[in-house]
Amino acid sequence: LYKLKSEILLIEPYVGLNYNYFKLNQETTPDAILHTLYHSGTACVSPQDATKEIISKNDIINLARQAKKLDVGFYAGPIYGTEGRDLYATSSEMARENIRFIMNTSKENAYVKLLLAYSLIDKDSYDSVEKQVNNFLEKNVNREYLSNEIVLKRTK
Repeated sequence: LYKLKSEILLIEPYVGLNYNYFKLNQETTPDAILHTLYHSGTACVSPQDATKEIISKNDIINLARQAKKLDVGFYAGPIYGTEGRDLYATSSEMARENIRFIMNTSKENAYVKLLLAYSLIDKDSYDSVEKQVNNFLEKNVNREYLSNEIVLKRTK
């Protein structure tokens, strides 16, 4: 009997979302965070605060940076379309921060895929956790993706 042994934090954006409520530290880290996006593939980004070490009360970027420091996977989405599509400025900011986008599926499926991926990976493998999770996410197991464009690649 298998048990899902991963913890995925699901954050949904809304006007006034205060990111200071998410205090990540070594004792309270999930395996990954799935931050859903507005219908346009955007979230709260405050470029003027993006270089600060503290989390701006309304900035996804600083939360993603904090997660990265703690080796917590950070994913955003889903968004719909193709990899080469035009992105809004806030989506481009997220891509520049190497936030991984999950595309062309429902938020429920994105959550379950992450839950399964982090439950099934081999943490003792020579492949990194991120690589194993991304390989699992990119597999269309049961036609759960709307197209072959599954995960938006990072921009340089």
